[in-house]
Amino acid sequence: MKNLFTKSTLFLAAGIVFAVLTPLFGISQIVSAPGGGLWTNGSTWVGGIVPGAADNVVISSTVYANGNVCNNLQVNAGAVLQNYNAYTYNLTVNGDLINYGTISNNSSYSLNLYVRKNITNTGTISNYLVGITGVQNQFISSIQAIGVNIFQRSAAAGRLIATSNLSFNNTNIDFGND
Repeated sequence: MKNLFTKSTLFLAAGIVFAVLTPLFGISQIVSAPGGGLWTNGSTWVGGIVPGAADNVVISSTVYANGNVCNNLQVNAGAVLQNYNAYTYNLTVNGDLINYGTISNNSSYSLNLYVRKNITNTGTISNYLVGITGVQNQFISSIQAIGVNIFQRSAAAGRLIATSNLSFNNTNIDFGND
């Protein structure tokens, strides 16, 4: 009798099971819908799922933060991340921030952005505060000038390491002991 379960069949079956189960147990990626909107509104996100602290977020439209947390954050070219109007809000990125678009304040209120890992910037960062809060070495690179009011490192451990020449416009810089 011929064996129906060859090694390649078993590997294919294992791959299919892994592909199906990974989104259920792993970190998911949530992408903003073309119309954008308020971070906590399901219609702002493809699939209607509001990102949480363990989710990787990709912003491809205009999204208004209102006191949120995510894992990694990527702002695509042409996309905008701002605070929701009429208030100052914090956004905490537990992982890496990659910015190709625009991160800025909305009207006369502020967006405070706290990043626990690395920052890569080729876009515009002009919100009120960028706080570097990780407890390990963190790396930053930017080919554009960073124009936030306050750029600070407040972690007690690790170092902030520039991997490119950095330029700041009208920014109060506090690197702590770095």
